[in-house]
Amino acid sequence: MGKDSSSASDGSDEPTAYEATWESVERHEVPDWYRDRKLGIFLHWGAYSVTGQLEWYVHQLLSGEDDIVDFHEENY
Repeated sequence: MGKDSSSASDGSDEPTAYEATWESVERHEVPDWYRDRKLGIFLHWGAYSVTGQLEWYVHQLLSGEDDIVDFHEENY
């Protein structure tokens, strides 16, 4: 396996500090176990997950679909 990306590059056990910049992200070393995967599953959680109505929830709500509007008014 490759170097643990959560440790400092000097080999110490100090966690690596990242900044909110592209340069900081580009310095991040991707672990071998991640790079070598041939098949994976990507899960994404968003605010729409709370309703269980998938990504189309806001579209359906704004388009006036009765069951979605009723659900929204009853719960929120």
